[in-house]
Amino acid sequence: MDYMKELYHQLSLDFSLTPDQFPLQKNHFVTKRYLEGRRLYKSDNCILQILSMDGHMVVCSTDAGVLSWMEQEYKDISGAWICEYDKIFRINDKLKEYGHYIADGHPFFIPKALPECRDPGFAVRWYEREELPQFFADSRFSNAIGGDENRPDMLAVTAVIDGEIAGMAGASADSGTAWQLGIDVLPACQNRGIGTVLTVLLAREVVRRGFLPFYGTGNSHIQSQRVAVGAGFIPAWWELYTKPYQNP
Repeated sequence: MDYMKELYHQLSLDFSLTPDQFPLQKNHFVTKRYLEGRRLYKSDNCILQILSMDGHMVVCSTDAGVLSWMEQEYKDISGAWICEYDKIFRINDKLKEYGHYIADGHPFFIPKALPECRDPGFAVRWYEREELPQFFADSRFSNAIGGDENRPDMLAVTAVIDGEIAGMAGASADSGTAWQLGIDVLPACQNRGIGTVLTVLLAREVVRRGFLPFYGTGNSHIQSQRVAVGAGFIPAWWELYTKPYQNP
C-alpha cells in the first residue's frame, strides 16, 4: 500500500480539494464541500477546519466571512506555524464574532514501515466488529473503542496477562478507506511496550484488509506519540476544528 497516496486521497475529501493538489504546494482557502467519502465526525458542520502539512495549510470554512478573513490574514504565512498560540488566540477571537470557538487540534500519524512482531510477549486475543459492543461502556478502553455510529468500531486486539485484558488497540472506520487506531493500556501495565506491540499488530491487520491505518493523539501527549513512532508511524499532518458556543 502507498500510504501517502491513500492519505492524500482521504484528505482531499475531508478538506474539499482534489488529490492532485497534494502534496501541498501553497496555502489553500476553500469553501467546505460535503464530499462523499470524507471522515464523518461530530464536527462535520463546524465553521472552520485547518489542515497543516507539507509546510502549507488548507483553510476550509462554511462561512464566506471567516474564509475571507483567514485568507486576508494568513495567505502568505507558512502553514507549519499556524498552530502558534498568538495565531490561535487571534483566530479564536475572530470566531467569537460568529458564535464559535476553536475546539481542538491534533497531530496525526500514518505508517512508514511497520515492523514485524513475531513474539509479543503476552497472549493476544482479537475481537471482530460484532463482539465490540461489550466494551462500549468500559471506561478503561474508551480510546480504543468509541461506540460512535458515524465511525463504527471494526476490529480490536488485546493483550491478555494472567487471564485479564491489560491493553487494547481498536480500529474505527472513520471513512470507507481509512481506519483510525486508538490504544489503551491499564496503568499497572504501562511502560512495558504493550501499546506499541498492539499498535503494530492492529496496523498490520488493517493494512492486510485493505484500509489505511492512521493514529491521532493530543498535542501534548508525548507518551502516545512515542507509541506511534515506536510502531513504525511518522507524523503526517495536523488539523484543527471548531465548535459553536452553546446557548445557556
